[in-house]
Amino acid sequence: MKTLTTAASVNEQHGRTTPLWEAVWEWLARPSHYGAVRRLRTLAQAQDMPALVAALHPDVTVAVTTTAGGRENTVVARGVRDAAPVLLHGFRGGHGVEVAERSVNGQAGLAMTSGDELTALITVDFTGSLVSLVWVRMRPDHAHRGHSYWS
Repeated sequence: MKTLTTAASVNEQHGRTTPLWEAVWEWLARPSHYGAVRRLRTLAQAQDMPALVAALHPDVTVAVTTTAGGRENTVVARGVRDAAPVLLHGFRGGHGVEVAERSVNGQAGLAMTSGDELTALITVDFTGSLVSLVWVRMRPDHAHRGHSYWS
């Protein structure tokens, strides 16, 4: 099943415009996606493993991309058994770490900050009402250069 992010990626790669029904669906689905992202954040921050597992698609993927020395490295956890602990650890936070719902790349997402520093951008995709993909980009340099990846 295509998600909003994958459909948009396909459209960009093939240079075609989004059909009206896809744009309407995205507009209609937006409030429920923001609510689902909020639910993911609150469950993970509360360290509620059973409820978090229930919110995840059985084939969920969590991808964490870091940049060091100009090189990107992505670590992937697939399936609920591996993905849920990664989410719980990542949302545990620490002193001064805040996670807020934000628009990331035009869709429901999260921005993680420590003080005034943006430390991560998180996008979330769904299959039905279940979280199917969480992509975490640690220390997103592009967000510091004035691009509108989050708002």
